[in-house]
Amino acid sequence: MATKVRKTASTFVALAKAYIGYNEKDGTHKKIIDIYNSRKPRARGYKVTYNDEWCATFVSAISISLGYEEIVPPECSCYYMIEQFKKLGVFVENENRIPNVGDIVFYDWQDNGKGDNKGVPDHVGIVISVDGSKFKVVEGNLSNSVKTRTLTKNAKNLRGFAVPKWDAEKSVDDIAREVILGRWGNGTTRKERLTNAGYNYNEVQKRVNEMIK
Repeated sequence: MATKVRKTASTFVALAKAYIGYNEKDGTHKKIIDIYNSRKPRARGYKVTYNDEWCATFVSAISISLGYEEIVPPECSCYYMIEQFKKLGVFVENENRIPNVGDIVFYDWQDNGKGDNKGVPDHVGIVISVDGSKFKVVEGNLSNSVKTRTLTKNAKNLRGFAVPKWDAEKSVDDIAREVILGRWGNGTTRKERLTNAGYNYNEVQKRVNEMIK
C-alpha cells in the first residue's frame, strides 16, 4: 500500500523557489509549461503554449510535480484558479490580512485602491516568507521570469488569497523518533516512504543515527 504523500507548505515553497531565474529569454520557462501540459486531462482541455501568460501555470506546475493537485488544483487561468479554490472553501476574500507561508496570492492590476477588490484577477504568486506586515512572493511570468517581489498587507492590486489545507509540518527530530519506533519500516522501504512523503531521507537517517548513539 502506497504511503500517503504529505502536502506541506514548506515543500511547496522550496520547489517554487528552486525555479527562481527561469525565464523566457533563454527558454528555461518551457520546462514549467511542459510540466503543466504533461498532466491530463488538462484544465478545460487547454494546452498552454510557450507564448501564453504562465503565472497560474507556474503555480500549477509546482502542484503537479509534488502530487498536490488535491489541494492546489491545476489551472492556467487566474480566474478559474480562484473558482477552484472557492469550490474547496479555501479562498479568502480579504486583501487586508497578513498571509502565511504557502498561501497563494492573486492580483488585479485594475484595482482602484478603494475597498475590498473583487475584480477579475490578472496574476498570481506564492508567499515564501513573512516578516511582520511584509511578505515576499515568488511569481512565474514576472517580467517574463520567475522572480520575487515584496508586498505589505492591503497593498494596492491585491485581489485575495487562497489558503490551501496543508498537512501539519513535522521537524526532523519528530520524524527521526518515528523511524526509531519503527513507523517508517526499514531499508529501502523506509527510504521510499520518507522520500514519497516529502522528507530528506539522508537528513532524517543522520538524525536517527545521532539519537541512537
